[in-house]
Amino acid sequence: MRYILIWTLGLCAALLVSCSGDTCYSESREVSPDGWSMDSVLRFPVMFTPEILDETDDFRVNIMVRNDDGYAWQNLWLFIDRMGADSVAARDTVEIFLSDNSGRWIGSGVGSLHTLSEVYIDTLHVGRPGEYMFEVRHGMRMENLDGICNIGLSVEKIAHQ
Repeated sequence: MRYILIWTLGLCAALLVSCSGDTCYSESREVSPDGWSMDSVLRFPVMFTPEILDETDDFRVNIMVRNDDGYAWQNLWLFIDRMGADSVAARDTVEIFLSDNSGRWIGSGVGSLHTLSEVYIDTLHVGRPGEYMFEVRHGMRMENLDGICNIGLSVEKIAHQ
């Protein structure tokens, strides 16, 4: 039942995001129900084609986290590696707060599932077309992390005025 609910919510979120004219990529990866292993890497290959890329374009990259009530911490540390089409690599450490100081979940949710989207890169300038790979792993101090259901990545074009 949990998988059906997660799949349905993920599909609805993808449909809503895909309707946005500024979103050029949106994917969500399901984490194993047995927990997110420290060795498990979630890969997001983003293709910037010449049709969507202009030399003046900038993009915003968002990270989505879906957790359930079984997640025992206030925050989530993520290690994100990104490789550009020019083979230049970067590694970021990102902290996302999933609940406030009183323990209330910050994201929106239905039942025991909570979804939060945070800006990961506010302004990303893409120099040339090609595939850009984003690899996400958890950076918590445990081998197997329970309570995280999905991790997603979306890329949207920033409108310049």
